[in-house]
Parts: sequence; structure tokens; C-alpha cells
Amino acid sequence: MNPKVLKSNNNYPFKNFSGTVWYVAMGDGDISGFMPLKRNNTGFHIDNYYISDDDPSVIDSLLDSLTEAMNNGKFSLTALVHKRHVRDFRRNHFNTTIELSEYDMMQYAPVGYE
Repeated sequence: MNPKVLKSNNNYPFKNFSGTVWYVAMGDGDISGFMPLKRNNTGFHIDNYYISDDDPSVIDSLLDSLTEAMNNGKFSLTALVHKRHVRDFRRNHFNTTIELSEYDMMQYAPVGYE
């Protein structure tokens, strides 16, 4: 994998699990970001995502597509979010539930479901 992409994830490799759905953003023929969505026993979880150049519009686009496909908030969705992206996830209706040293655990709370 591209070292720049790995570095964006604190050098932790991206993993694929059975049942994972990958949301991928493309721009000018290149991948500008991706978010793997994994179903667990309590709902859905985003972890080990990539956003090229930390572009907020890519985060917005991926989260919009992902949440729209998931029936407008009638589900539980958590995300392990890099500190540098917390503001972007908050703008997309996520709230911090646990603060860690390099990440925040966040819960999706769309308007009308809070």
C-alpha cells in the first residue's frame, strides 16, 4: 500500500472483514478517500478510513452517502475518528462518546434522532 496512505492511518494497515461495505470517493481518476463500514452486534462501525489531504468535502461526501444508504438514521452507527477529523464528523451529526489519545469514539446522532 502507498506509504502516504498508511501514514494517514498512523501506519496501521487497513483491514477487510466479511460483510464490510467499502464507500470510495474518486476524484480525477484517483481515490480521494474511503470508509469501510462494518456491521457488528450493536449496529455499524466506521474504522480505518482514509481521506486524501484531509479534505473535509471528501469526509462530507462519504458520510452523506453512507448514512443515506443506511435508512436515514434508523440504526446505530459509531466511528473511531482521527483527532484531526473530529470537527468534520461533528458537522455531520456525530458526537464524541469517548476521547482517546489519538482518536475519538463518536456516535451518529442525526437531527430528529438525538
